[in-house]
Amino acid sequence: MYLRRFGVEKVFGVPGSLIMPIWQNIKSAELVLCSHEQEASYIATGFAKMSKKPVAVLTTGGPGVTNCVSGIAAANLDSVPVIYISGRIALKSEGRGLRQEEGTRDRCYESTEIMKSVTKNSVQIKTIDDAQLKIYQAFKLALCDRRGAVHLSIPVDLQEMELPDKETERWTEQNGNGSYESDGYLQLCKLFHYDRRRLFILGWGCWLTEAYPLIYKLAEYVHAPMLFTVKAYACMDGSDWVLGKVGYGYNQILSSYIRKYNPEEVIIFGSSMGERNFSEEFMKDIEKADIYVYTLDAFSSGKRDGRIIWYDMNFLVDFPVYEEWKFMQSDLNLLRSIKKCREEQELYFQSFSKYSALPKLCRDIRELLDENTTVTADAGNHLLEIAVNLFPRYKKNLFLDDGIRAMGSGICETVGMAFADCKRRYIAVTGDGCMLMNGNVIYVAKKYHLPIIFLVINNSSLGRVRVGQMRSGNYIHSDLDHVDYVCYANAFGIKAFRVDEVGQCIEKLKYSLELGEPVLIEMQISKDEIPVILQAKGVWN
Repeated sequence: MYLRRFGVEKVFGVPGSLIMPIWQNIKSAELVLCSHEQEASYIATGFAKMSKKPVAVLTTGGPGVTNCVSGIAAANLDSVPVIYISGRIALKSEGRGLRQEEGTRDRCYESTEIMKSVTKNSVQIKTIDDAQLKIYQAFKLALCDRRGAVHLSIPVDLQEMELPDKETERWTEQNGNGSYESDGYLQLCKLFHYDRRRLFILGWGCWLTEAYPLIYKLAEYVHAPMLFTVKAYACMDGSDWVLGKVGYGYNQILSSYIRKYNPEEVIIFGSSMGERNFSEEFMKDIEKADIYVYTLDAFSSGKRDGRIIWYDMNFLVDFPVYEEWKFMQSDLNLLRSIKKCREEQELYFQSFSKYSALPKLCRDIRELLDENTTVTADAGNHLLEIAVNLFPRYKKNLFLDDGIRAMGSGICETVGMAFADCKRRYIAVTGDGCMLMNGNVIYVAKKYHLPIIFLVINNSSLGRVRVGQMRSGNYIHSDLDHVDYVCYANAFGIKAFRVDEVGQCIEKLKYSLELGEPVLIEMQISKDEIPVILQAKGVWN
């Protein structure tokens, strides 16, 4: 009932005895069997990212819960609505030390306590009388304000009972306090009434609220160059007003441009200003500017933090596009300087990558992209290279795994994205270490004929760890030699290729994109490649 009521179309999970009554009676949504609970939670996160719709994860209790912790944490970090339902032993059997029991007795653990720190809320349903209200409240909480993950732990005997016929209030999605009388609305309206040098920064909240088309128009109207945080690359396209990237892509050329531009106002949309995007260096570059932050975080809204003022951004969903925006005059000198800065950044990074295969591969992949192709990047050196060297041409071209940044989560999330939109084609750039973590997800891709190319960058090592060990030259347990990923893919019935040159890889990518079915390409590179951004900044973290 509640799956249908709240628009849940997909349920991902793994069955077990403690969840069977619910598992056997899913009627209003498609139930997708996964090969591992962690995989199911990551797939659900990817589905919610691409679709912006709520999604459910269903597992047994005990190990089902502990296996889901990372994926549910990732969903909550990325502010996507995931309802996680786990089973538990019958109420009458609690405290008897049965298999997969939860609680506080004899070194048992309580799943709701484990999940509380990685969700908006985690509760156990203890009686059938309060079940309906708690389920309703959980679904509502996942979808209101800054969205996120919730957890329900339901005893197996309650799963078999009929819910009482009680009425709950009709669901209406909450939009925080973002009314047209809000301070945030009034502040944004001031943009139209006086001229200042402005810099716009788009964060992940622009994707979640679909506010980015409006912000693009607004940036053009007020002549504001645009920067993007790592997760907001999904909103990025070839607009003339796109200046570059903060986070992984921030660099010496961009820093110099911003200092010279000397913005008087920095307006940030949909970001909580985490240090991975807003580095100390970048904050120094904008230290003279007034800063206005429009955020989905209800706890930040209305807060003043020195020169930073926080507002709720939900009103942007219905913010009007004014007629006069159609007759705006472009600042041609500013546009030329933005274009020149982008070109100089590309040359700057190329100067560090003359003898590296991966940066060139990333730049060549860019030439393959059309408006129906999405590239994802898992945690690892390859993510850093994609972040620096791939400037999207169209929105939805690029999704980076930057929430929990767990190895192997990105390939699972890509499978979820393909469930959400199977008309797109996907290139999931991953590493050999990531494949060892969650490579079994290609089983799901094959079973459902999802159009994903798993591009495995094989440097026969845990690449980021190895780079960190380079300072001492003491490589302790970071090698991953002698794994045949082509053979692995073939075992699942998936077509696979092995290449060791960029040109060969691009040819196989072109061929595979036309197939529209799961394919694995193993690209072998040197263990000694160092990501360009680390060379450029001299950072070894």
